[in-house]
Parts: sequence; structure tokens; C-alpha cells
Amino acid sequence: MKIEIVKSGAPRPLANYNECFKVGPWVFAAGQIASDYRTGVAPEALKNPAFPYYGSDIKLQTHYVLGNLKKTFEAAGSSAPRSAPLACWCRERWWRSI
Repeated sequence: MKIEIVKSGAPRPLANYNECFKVGPWVFAAGQIASDYRTGVAPEALKNPAFPYYGSDIKLQTHYVLGNLKKTFEAAGSSAPRSAPLACWCRERWWRSI
């Protein structure tokens, strides 16, 4: 089977790996983090400092990561609803109370 490397509009990771590849009908996406790989956490995934109590870090970062995965799957000719499984790891334990 042919392995096809997929590139999307999502930020390119600094490490030497591909964000996604396709083998036949299967699409394999690499893990994502809420980083633009230039400044740390992407500005879209940060709370507005003028409104510190509006929004939550985990929601903004999850939205950013899922948006990048959507771009990746679309570039591969697939979609997120057709994918399985999805695992999410959070650094802090307090997220369980959300």
C-alpha cells in the first residue's frame, strides 16, 4: 500500500514528524496541542486579558485543537466524525470539575 503524507493549514510542529498520513482508505493523524509553535499557546486559545473571567482555558484550547484536526482531516479527504478513537490528556486535574 502507498503511504501518502498529508499537509493542511494547521501549524507545523517543530519536531520531525508529519501531522497526518494516509494508507489506503485509512487516515492517521498525529497528536495536537494548542500551540502555534512560535509563541507557545496560540493567541486564539488564550483568554482575553481584558476579560479574565470570560471563557475557560480548557474550552478555548480544545476548540483550537479540534479546529486544527478538522483542517487535517479535510486535507486528507475525511472528516472528524468518521474518526475513532480520540484520546484527550489534560495536564491539570481540576478539569474534571468542569
